[in-house]
This record gives sequence, structure tokens and C-alpha cells, in this order.
Amino acid sequence: MSVNEAPRDQNRSVFEPLLRRLVERVPGAVGAVFADLEGETIDYFSAIRPFDIKVAAAHFAVVGSAADHGLLRSELGALREIHLRGGRVEYLIQWLGDGYYVMLALRPGSLWGRALGEIAATARDL
Repeated sequence: MSVNEAPRDQNRSVFEPLLRRLVERVPGAVGAVFADLEGETIDYFSAIRPFDIKVAAAHFAVVGSAADHGLLRSELGALREIHLRGGRVEYLIQWLGDGYYVMLALRPGSLWGRALGEIAATARDL
């Protein structure tokens, strides 16, 4: 399925166009999620199954919350982003403050520099 054919839910928000733009601007991107620190998806845009990308994003809420807590307790500053590379998908997660984050899923070998710039721009817009 191409990015332009991503499945749509009936209950989409005003954030979907921002997430779509993020995915379309990063070569190799396959999806983006805007979520809260409870792991609840607020909105997403994805060329992969909605369930899969939402579950991945929910897991990163747990990882990010634990990392942020540890960093703050150690007085090392708040968490800003996490980069994870899996066998089939790579992830870039940026914390937005106020209890939210945006996750970008990419195919291996994607342009991380481009992804960093675009996710930062999307974070400002969200």
C-alpha cells in the first residue's frame, strides 16, 4: 500500500494533515502518530495497518516515560527524542512537552537527517 492509500478512520482530527505531510516529506517514512504519554493515539497517518502503528506508539509511551523519569531524577534534563532501529522498521520519537509525543516510523536506511528536521517542524506545528 502506498502512503497515498493509507486507511482512514471516521474519527480523524485536524492533526492528520500535519502527520500526512511529515510522512510525505521524509523518503522511506511509512507512518506517523501523535499520541499522549498514556500511549493513546490522538491521530495518525500510516501506510501500514493502523493497529500496528498505534500499538508501536503506545509501547514507546512506556519507554519514554521511564527514560524521562530517570533523566529528570538524575538531573540530566528532560527527554527530547529517542531513535530506535528495528529489523524491519526504524522509529524516531520526539517528545513535545505537555504530555505528548510524535512518532515517525521509517523503513531501514531512510534519511535520518531529513527525518530529524521534518519531525522537529511537525512538532512545532502540533
